[in-house]
Amino acid sequence: MKITLTALGCKVNQYDAAAASHALAQAGQEIVTTQTADVAVVFTCSVTAEARRKSMQALRRAARGAQTVVAAGCVAQTEGAALLALPNVKLVLGSSRRAELPILLEQALANKICAVEPYEGLTTFEETPVIGSYAGRTRAHVKVQEGCDNDCAYCLVPQCRGPGRSRSLAAIADECCVLAGAGIKEIILTGIHLASYKPGLADAVEAAALSGVPRIRLGSLEADCIDNSVITKLAKIPQLCPHFYLPLQSASPTVTARMNRKSGAPEVTAAIAQLRNAFPGCAINTDVMVGFPGETEEEFQQTYDFCRAMAFARMHVFVYSPRPNTPAAAMPGRVDKKTAQARAKTLTELGETLRREYETGQAGTTAEVLWETTTAGHTRHGVEITGRGRVGEIEGILLPQ
Repeated sequence: MKITLTALGCKVNQYDAAAASHALAQAGQEIVTTQTADVAVVFTCSVTAEARRKSMQALRRAARGAQTVVAAGCVAQTEGAALLALPNVKLVLGSSRRAELPILLEQALANKICAVEPYEGLTTFEETPVIGSYAGRTRAHVKVQEGCDNDCAYCLVPQCRGPGRSRSLAAIADECCVLAGAGIKEIILTGIHLASYKPGLADAVEAAALSGVPRIRLGSLEADCIDNSVITKLAKIPQLCPHFYLPLQSASPTVTARMNRKSGAPEVTAAIAQLRNAFPGCAINTDVMVGFPGETEEEFQQTYDFCRAMAFARMHVFVYSPRPNTPAAAMPGRVDKKTAQARAKTLTELGETLRREYETGQAGTTAEVLWETTTAGHTRHGVEITGRGRVGEIEGILLPQ
């Protein structure tokens, strides 16, 4: 069969799609990138209402080009068998049994299947290697952690991905060694709550470093899990890129209390200070949410002022949207759409200013660039460079003034 795969949302979904591609290819199926195929596998996202809308749209679009559609990922986990009512959807696959995809797909061709299990029972890390999915690429994601034990009031992810669980160090080392041997130059370690990796985040990075891959980059890290002892260990790993992602959501203590977040402005401030001390000049990115229920102008201004003071290299700004079965969905004080969008625009403009300031600060220095295409690549600090190079080549270039 000819099979096409689509992944919406986070890097974990991208890894899961790559793993599915590898498993299906190993089972003798043909992976294609065309719009028309026998089977379309869609890894959905439900982190926001807009993400869910796009996921449902992708499932319907897939049905126009394939007789069989597999609904996978977070929307599949939370909505289960209801998705079998969509056109051509014959298999619903959530956050488990992904390694069984080739077998389940064959069975679903005869009879529709919902293979979703309750998220509370997802207690072990499921091995779904990506080994054959990055041929010809320069970068690869490696999932080392799954699930989350936090109870942020706005977040549906624990219900989508289950409780936190970590991959073995041996499995991380093995997969990274194979990827490095296949020519991968940069590995991005990812997870739902990456910083909670057990036995420790630095252990996971050290395991990946055994591969000899030139670069290792980290996904999103919650600041309450990043202390000086962890950062000191990370600073001793030469392949680790000085580029970190610390989600903020809000710098207002009253908003973060309503959000039930463990990482607020004090934790982010401390983590940034420690990272900048250990990795001088490092890039620090963040996520910011506006329009959380009850957010006042004063609370929003606290977030704006904090972001300005922290001088983030990049900011991803998004508007709160209520998710079903979360405490925030029932909270009073809904911020009207126009106000929320205006706040998002203000923060986005600040983010662009901060990005330009950070990149201007890099100008005139010599940076190591990994070319991902012949015309574009990234420095170790995550700055995108345009020019001319050979795909997969790492070279030092003088950043233009």
